[in-house]
Parts: sequence; structure tokens; C-alpha cells
Amino acid sequence: MDENKTDNGFFVASEYLDDYFAECYEHLIVIKRDVVTLEPEKTPEKKVIEELFRSFHTIKGLSGMVGLAEAETLSHALEDYFRALRDARVTVSKEGIDILIEGVKLLEEVLTAKKSGQTPPSINEFANKIKIIITGQKPETKKNQSLSDETRQEIESKVYEAIKGGMNVWQFNFVPSNELAAKGVNVSIVRSRLTDLGEILNAVPKITEDGGVAFEFIVATVKDESDFKGWAEHGLTWERLKLTEEEMAKSHDEEDKGGIKRGPERSGPMSITNIVRVDLKRLDELMEMVGELVITRARLDDSIRRISRFIPEKEMDFLQETHSHMERQLRNLREGVMRIRMVPIGEVFERMQFVVMDVAREDRKSVKLEISGHDTEIDKLVVERMMDPMLHLVRNAVSHGIETKEERLAKGKPPDGKIRLNAYTSGDSVVIEIEDDGRGMDFEKILSKARSEGIIDGDELRNQGQTRDILDIICASGFSTKEEADMASGRGIGMAIVKNAVEGLNGSLSMETEPDKGTRFIINLPLTLLIVDALILASGGHIFAIPQPSVREVVEIEMDRINILENNELIIYRGAPLPIIRLGRVFGLTENYGPIVYGIILGSGSKKVGIMVEQMLTRREIVVRPITDPLVSVKGVAGATELGDGKPVLILHASDLINMASTKGGVLNA
Repeated sequence: MDENKTDNGFFVASEYLDDYFAECYEHLIVIKRDVVTLEPEKTPEKKVIEELFRSFHTIKGLSGMVGLAEAETLSHALEDYFRALRDARVTVSKEGIDILIEGVKLLEEVLTAKKSGQTPPSINEFANKIKIIITGQKPETKKNQSLSDETRQEIESKVYEAIKGGMNVWQFNFVPSNELAAKGVNVSIVRSRLTDLGEILNAVPKITEDGGVAFEFIVATVKDESDFKGWAEHGLTWERLKLTEEEMAKSHDEEDKGGIKRGPERSGPMSITNIVRVDLKRLDELMEMVGELVITRARLDDSIRRISRFIPEKEMDFLQETHSHMERQLRNLREGVMRIRMVPIGEVFERMQFVVMDVAREDRKSVKLEISGHDTEIDKLVVERMMDPMLHLVRNAVSHGIETKEERLAKGKPPDGKIRLNAYTSGDSVVIEIEDDGRGMDFEKILSKARSEGIIDGDELRNQGQTRDILDIICASGFSTKEEADMASGRGIGMAIVKNAVEGLNGSLSMETEPDKGTRFIINLPLTLLIVDALILASGGHIFAIPQPSVREVVEIEMDRINILENNELIIYRGAPLPIIRLGRVFGLTENYGPIVYGIILGSGSKKVGIMVEQMLTRREIVVRPITDPLVSVKGVAGATELGDGKPVLILHASDLINMASTKGGVLNA
């Protein structure tokens, strides 16, 4: 079992830390979703405050269990803020929201640093800020008090129960130091000793007046003080706790009424639910196994066809029936595994709310986020890979797309900018839209900058000013219309990463923009990556596969009805001209077209194109093997598969073929 050393020399098994980080990040999603609902000088909903309080309380408890002191202290400070809100000791203010956003980001940075093995940022200054917001004065060291104000109500009943049961209750205080650490004494050792001594009723970190960290433990035990008197030389101080007569009477009265408090709820790894957290790598392995079964079934199918003429009809019917039954079971297995991997896209959308709020605050803009289609489900792996690209598009929309209040009012727009996130399924694909109502793209500025940076020549654009050309330019590595980098979007590499990430998932990126109206980016992605239904076709003496979700329609084309216009071939499709490209010509293959061929219609709107092939063979379930080696990757090819005979079959990349339609004759240039 692998172990990791956490704060103060505490060792925790790797699998427990993985669960810890996963649960903390889940709570951060909830926290970010709720924080964006807070408004200055407005009373927040009670359920929102309670949910935020519970989330920070849980992170604090989990961090204490694995010994991550920074996360424990930070979440405790944030928990205190929401306790003060809940108790009406403070109100929601702009300053409070700003500090809260800072704290959430800092907590996420601490967790990320710990997970990656890096040094976490300092939290002392922030913890003091929270104390000032809550109390209006600098925090003071808490010494020699029976019970702290913050935890009195939560542990009072536990102390009462322990004393009533004949146990002694002690408050231990431990201040870590380098000298004690050199002797092997740290908070994990202290916690272990106190656990052996009795039951730890409560454990909280505290901020000392010099900005350091101390730890307070409340312990119930049947042992006498003589059992731990020698601990004083190890940095421990203690005092025995006794409830006042008033406290005893109050707790006794609550017990008689059946309303005695049992302290904070326990959550996290100790809870029992019907949900099992599974590492995505394990699901990938399971999907790989299903993929191998798909290939094996294809081989069996090929074998059955070859031997069918040698088997009596009755036995052959039985074999075919068994094979069909196995095919249905395998498809059910594939769909079952896929359902496990699917998560709602709202998981990503909700994180964007906090991003919008944060960037708008930095840029001093007022931006509202609208979300629709958050229940649309997509493969977890696709979600993980799309997180950073979507983050960049949203930050860009706020930072560069949305105007300032003054600009918007001067244009007759509402002062508040609007960003809209939408998702929906289309066949076996999911479409994600990121739209803003800002200033739109300045084509002339982009073209001028592209020429000055040598990205394009003066006469290079075929359709100067067309949206597709503009998208290609802004996605060029290093391109930016900004003279200086900023925290929101960096220096131009972001859009190149967005495009590469989308195309790396066998998806496509498109854009619609209008000056002073806004910009919309449309991302089309497959629901899953490994196993898809595909159309099998032949062209130039070779077999190809194209994922069925990419195909709009398959039509028959009479060769004598193909029109030529400026060296481009067109057909009339549903009453409108449609450009076509010959697949064999794209890859330099020998063409052998008969009087009737087939057109595979790809794309939508003005970006529709027909791919002309000689034969449509069948529809098959295929396993996608992506080609990652840049030395052998070819534009227009997404990967490879096999159909059961052991021969490799190239899988066509739909978005590449659509882009090729705009080149002369659709010929692939080396």
C-alpha cells in the first residue's frame, strides 16, 4: 500500500488521499455554485448558508482526518464566516464576497498544490482577513477558556454526556514548532496519543496572535491526569473542563425534551450511500475490454460467413441465432458501461459560474450567466479534456467580448453583459455553445494583425473576411490582438489549445459573430471516444470507416448530374447547390466510379459538404484506435480500426473533410 507524507509527518495511504481530494473537489463545486448567488446587502437564503457551512465543515473534518493543516485551517476560517452569517452577526457585503471568492480560490490552490506535491500558498494573511471581517478587529489568541464560543453549542451535549457517564473531559492545546518536530513530536503524534487516551470529542485548529497555527483537542477519558503528566515537555498544555450549573441544567432540560444536540454531523468516508466512486482509469480499462470483445465478435462474424456453406442449414440457423443473441448482449454491455461513464455537462457549467463572477470582478464588469441544457450527459473523459478549453472560452468572453458598463450604455445596450452556456445532444454527438452579447469580432483588426505578424500574406485568404478564415487565424498559435498579456487569457496560445483539444476529441469548432451583437462558439463532440457505430465504405480500392454521428445523410448521386463551377464539383441537394469532394482524390487513390455513386452528407448550414465514394458496404460497431504519432498522422484521418479480418481500416475525420471542401478541388496537399 503506497503512503504519502502529509503535514506534520502524518502518513496517509494513497487511495485514501485520492478519495479525500475527490470529495473536497465535489464540495468545491457546490461551494462555487452557491457563492455566486450571494448579493451585497441582501439576506441570503437560509438553505444556501447552511449548505455552504456544511461544505466547509466537511472539508475541515476531512482535512483534519488526513492531516492537511492548511486546508483544515482555511476551511475552518471560512466555516466561521458562514456561522457568523447564519447567526446574523455579520451581513453579506461586497468586501465579504470579495474575501470569500479569494478564500475559495486559495482553498482550491492549497488542494491542488497538495495533490501535485508542491508547496501550498500561505494562508495566514487570509485567515486574519476573515477574523477581521467577522469581529471587526484583529484575532486574539484564545487561552484558558473552558469552551470556545464557536464550538460551545456543538460539543456541549457531548461533554455533558461524557461527564454524566463518569468520564473526565480535558481540553488539550498543542503548538507545533521546529524544535518539537526535530524530536519527532507533531500534531499527528499528539492526535494518536490522545486517541489512545480516550475519545476525541472535538479537534480544531486555531490562529495565534502572531499568525501561527495551534490545535485544540477536547478529550473524554476514564484515565487520570497522571497518565499524561509527562507530556508537558512535548508542547502540550491542558485543563479539565467542567460545565457550569446553568449549562448542566440547560443540557439536562434539552435531554428531557428529546432535543439534546448531538454535535456536528459526520460525513465523507464514514457515510454509507448507494454511490461508489470509481477511478476513471478503471472505467477506461473496462471500456478497453469491451472494445476487444467487439473486435472478437467481428472476427467471429467474419468466420461464420466464410464457413456457412460448409455447415448444415439447421446447425447454421442455431449458430446464427446464438451469434445474434451475443451481439445484442454485447451492445447492452457497451451501453451499460457508457451509462457509468456519462456525467451531466452541468458539472462543468456550474464551475463556470464562479469563473464568470471572478473575472467580471477583476475587470470591473457586470456579467450575468445563463445556463441551459445542464442535464445533457457526456463521457466523463470528454468532460475532463474539455474543462480547460471551456474555461478559456468563458474567460475570453468576459474579458474581451463583454464591454464595460459605459461602453454598453453608449451603444444602447443593457449595462449588464450576458453570457449563455447551452448544451444538447444531436444523435450520438453533443453540441456545446458559448455565446456572449458583447462587441463581436473586429475582422479588419484581426486581418491587419495577422498580416503584421506574418500569419497570412496579403492575398492569402480565399474568402477574405469569412468567419471560417477568421476562426483559423485566431486559433493560430501565438496570435493575439492584445498588446499585453492579462490574467484572463494569456497571449494567444489559448485559442490554439481550444481548437487542438476539440479536434483531438474528434470534434469540431465553429464560430458565429456579428459586430456589437456578440460571438458564439459551437463545439460539436462525440458522446464517447472508444466505441462508435460507423458506416463502412469503399473508395479507390480501399476500405474506410466514418463515425455515424458525423453523417447527416447518405444519398445516391448520378455522375452525369454533377455540375462543374470554377473547377469545383457541385450537386443539387434539397433544392440548393452542395459542394462535393471525391474521397479517392483526397488521398491520391485510383478512382473507379460507376454511373451511380454515393454521397455522404456532412456538416450543417453553410458548411454542408458531400463526400463522394464508390460503395457503401455496411454499418458496423467499431473500436477507435487514435493515431497519436505526428509522423504518421494524416489530415482527414481520425484513427484506425479493424473489422475482424485483421486488416487495418482508416477512420475518416469529418471536420477535416468539411474544411477540405473549401480548398481547390478538395485535394489534400502535402
